[in-house]
Amino acid sequence: MSSTETRGRFNLIFGVILLISIGLAVWTRNFILMLVALTLLTIFAAVLIKPLRNIATVVTSALIGFIILEAALIYLFTPKVPAFDPTASYSQPSYGARDTAIGYQPNEGVYQSRKFDVDGSVMYDVTYTIGPDRFRVNPNVKNSGQSINMMGGSFVFGEGLNEDQTLPYLLSEATGLDVRNYGIHGYGMHQALALMENDLVADADINIVFTIPWHALRSACKPVFGAGSPRYKIVDGDVVRDGVCPNRSIWRRLIYRSQTLILIERLFRKENITTDADVELYLEIIEEMHRVSQAKDQKFMIVFMKARQEFIEDSSFTNEMIADRLKKTSDLFLDVTLVDVREDLPDKYIIHPKDEHPSEIANVERTALIADALQPWLKP
Repeated sequence: MSSTETRGRFNLIFGVILLISIGLAVWTRNFILMLVALTLLTIFAAVLIKPLRNIATVVTSALIGFIILEAALIYLFTPKVPAFDPTASYSQPSYGARDTAIGYQPNEGVYQSRKFDVDGSVMYDVTYTIGPDRFRVNPNVKNSGQSINMMGGSFVFGEGLNEDQTLPYLLSEATGLDVRNYGIHGYGMHQALALMENDLVADADINIVFTIPWHALRSACKPVFGAGSPRYKIVDGDVVRDGVCPNRSIWRRLIYRSQTLILIERLFRKENITTDADVELYLEIIEEMHRVSQAKDQKFMIVFMKARQEFIEDSSFTNEMIADRLKKTSDLFLDVTLVDVREDLPDKYIIHPKDEHPSEIANVERTALIADALQPWLKP
């Protein structure tokens, strides 16, 4: 075999390895694999183009050093955290899609969700039933009589809980009313408003939103998981739709997996801080929900839970200031934090010390508060 043929085969094999490395980096969104692919690309360029060899040697050395740094940061600073069972149906891509007017929604079906602690113990093992409308089913809904739409994020959905432990289910048990569950993992008030504006919720007598001040981050389109959800802005004092929250490109998402960048963000907190503008938009969105409810002759109730101070400390707002504003933009306001200071919430009110979603006990106690507050609105 001639040297030319040998070189050609080498280039082919090396090229295939390079393409596989790039593909794996993109598929797994693994930053170190991306650095490996770039290192291979630099070596490949040096082999093909002799004048680049000196530069390629420097670049390759720098990339290898970066790989070592990233690996060291993962080992030293990346905490072990609970993880979802990758084999459970909830963890599969078929669970949901970002193809609706409100962004991400689960697909109809019955799904198993299982979460493990770092020691391998099961934190929860539950079933989610998603109906034809792509929202979680409340078995108590009979489509008759007075009804309630309950909107929010995973706290309303019932993350880590079975159907009969969720807030909508328990409230329907307590009141005898149809309470539809319009909560979805990661949703904020911007999605609740879009649901109402697009007539994607039932024509109920009462609209209830469960909100926490860190929803302001979501309506400001700051979390990565909010990509594709409705975006709003304030124009001349009015809340108007402004397309959807943008999605990061695959390359930007890869870069944001860098442990170096994550460490820098932890030190300087450049991203995902709640500003005054974020809170104002959040409050205006909820006020617009009140106006939409009034236009449809529906009662509007805000169920409020205080946030940990760390989530709003970069703004001039406090939980109390936000609550005072919300009291003025609803027919009924109720604080269901269950404690005076969010940081003092006992562990019995969360599903696990490492997962702060509400427990069944928390939902039972909050249901009692909500049902009592609703009494003047309930028909005999």
